Amino acid sequence: MVNPLFFKVTSLLIILVANLIAQSKNNLLSNLVADKDTPIYTTYAASMERSEFTLDEGYHFQFYDSSRGLDFITDTGGDICLAFRRGADYVYELTSLFQQPTITVNYPDMVVYHYFPYPEIRVDGNFLVYSSSTAIFDLKISNVSQSPQNFETIPFIQNRYRVFNEVSMHQEKNAVSFTHEELPDSWVLGHDIPYVNPVKNVFISSLKPDRLTSYRSYKWGNIPIPQEINIMKKPVFWVFSNLSMIKE
Repeated sequence: MVNPLFFKVTSLLIILVANLIAQSKNNLLSNLVADKDTPIYTTYAASMERSEFTLDEGYHFQFYDSSRGLDFITDTGGDICLAFRRGADYVYELTSLFQQPTITVNYPDMVVYHYFPYPEIRVDGNFLVYSSSTAIFDLKISNVSQSPQNFETIPFIQNRYRVFNEVSMHQEKNAVSFTHEELPDSWVLGHDIPYVNPVKNVFISSLKPDRLTSYRSYKWGNIPIPQEINIMKKPVFWVFSNLSMIKE
């Protein structure tokens, strides 16, 4: 015979545990305090219902490498970056920040974080990969001091994989358009999967910028120009074998 009191207590414990697990699942990813030493996954892609196969683009939040900036990097599409300048003081790499970034919300398609490029300036960032072809970067920049602050905000896109081509400025639309190469791999070619190449891009700002411009590289120096790749050429495979000589 089951003790009724024991049954009620057991049921209560099960309900309490279930509620704790549910609260943990619902709130944990929205209430983080994660820094560069926190083991979290910071690659973001569109949810399945808003994604496409050949044009799908994932973004990795580069927030832990001291030699680089707080970039959202891709494999071939280019990196979304942000820098600040106040007089001769240029802030981009993590080592130049006054306070390192802290991630507070982290989901498969979005991240929310904040940091301080200068002691008086707080940046709250919200990055959302809405679809395979659309990413939204929302920034809130606050002056936390009691005096006015004069500085420049410099959002830019760079590509470490291939060069951008057909770069055009659209001052009236606060936009820059350009193209980049998305070369298909052997699996896509071998299975006759439709693909887009080159891919047309547009970088739009909600605020009217002081100026729109383009450079050959983020850093000064010689820039390697990539050679043309002929994807229609049949691959050639070389087979090497190790030969040994036996002497009697």
